[in-house]
Amino acid sequence: NPVIDREEAKELLLARYSSIFNQESSTIVVSPLDSERDTNFHVLHKFQKGSNEYVLKFMNPKEPLSETELQTLVLRHLSITLPTARTTVTSSLSLVVPEAVASDKGHFFSLHLSRVDGRESAVRLLTFVPGVPLRCRLEKSSPNAILRYRMGAALARLDYGLRGFFHPSSAGRLLYWDIAQADHLRPLLQHIGDEETRELVRRHLDKFVEDIQPKLRHLRRQYIFNDFNPGNVLVPDTDSDEISGIIDFGDLVHGNIACEVAVAAAYLFFSYMKDEFDGHQELKNEDPLSSVCDLIRGFVSVLPLESEEVDVLLDLIKLRLVITVLITSWRCVLHPYNAHYILRYHKKALAQLNRISLIDSDGARIMFYHAAGLSHMTAIMNINAITKPSSLSSWTSANELKARREKVLPASYRLFYEKPVMLV
Repeated sequence: NPVIDREEAKELLLARYSSIFNQESSTIVVSPLDSERDTNFHVLHKFQKGSNEYVLKFMNPKEPLSETELQTLVLRHLSITLPTARTTVTSSLSLVVPEAVASDKGHFFSLHLSRVDGRESAVRLLTFVPGVPLRCRLEKSSPNAILRYRMGAALARLDYGLRGFFHPSSAGRLLYWDIAQADHLRPLLQHIGDEETRELVRRHLDKFVEDIQPKLRHLRRQYIFNDFNPGNVLVPDTDSDEISGIIDFGDLVHGNIACEVAVAAAYLFFSYMKDEFDGHQELKNEDPLSSVCDLIRGFVSVLPLESEEVDVLLDLIKLRLVITVLITSWRCVLHPYNAHYILRYHKKALAQLNRISLIDSDGARIMFYHAAGLSHMTAIMNINAITKPSSLSSWTSANELKARREKVLPASYRLFYEKPVMLV
């Protein structure tokens, strides 16, 4: 991270944003914020008629300038498109993202040389988005169906606002957290110590190359947020089920819309697990598929999904968990002093990967189709095209079919006929 102290940050504000901060009888309070890669400050500007809040960001010196330009331009794009993005009747709040603030010279970012370590980094000023991280809300209780629905709707509104945006940096850009580039992480397999886990991850990467990657090439692509985690999603307070804001566009990527939903679904699984999860505790008894279905229903209320996107969704969720296992294993080697913290996410991802690997993929696909508002018949036809059984009745015996349904469906759906009915 850039080494910048509060006084240096304050001096920069007065020098480059004097039209905002050099007001008579005004005060500036600068406070450091936590950040993984950058150095950020919360700025409280008090003046006679009120106050405003900002975030001053010093980007990591190793970050290409094109990344700063990408993140800045996308916020300017959203300042125009997001207010007019589709809304849903279930949410009364507008969705807020940071806005880029121009300097006295009209620049939305500029370069700064740290007087402490002498390194040069890009710096920019953003408006502060009020709210509480969704993570704090989830510490009180797991997300209910209403919150999961609104999470999906908020994400879709953001993607709707991102439509039409493009930046040339997307060409040839490698982002480890991009599901569509999962095979680039294959060299990290060597950092997984447990042989059984390493082979599980290898199998998923092999399936990605052979089956999923070719399909992704034919699915819709645009810039996506790619990091819908509870730390980047804001709610008004810890008792609220409304989504009020989204922050941190550092993982923005030109990718598949289906991958966007998969990333959010993977984080949704983590929300049911305690922070101190050690890999051996029993997982909470929430039905993961029903949770994802609520998220999908909210998403399609704003931005419909196509059948081919739903077909690969479960595999993409698994891949996101695979990526988490790979990257956390690698980071434990790079940062052994922080291994205890990193391994929390490793154990969570591995536990959920093992859990959903046991889920019947055909049953999950049908549930996702219903949640997306797609016809049951289309789901059957697509499954038929994938599995190519000789007939529907040849899939399984009645007892086996009942057992599969009980494994996949929550208790509220377990009302079966004595003789299974095949819908064609």
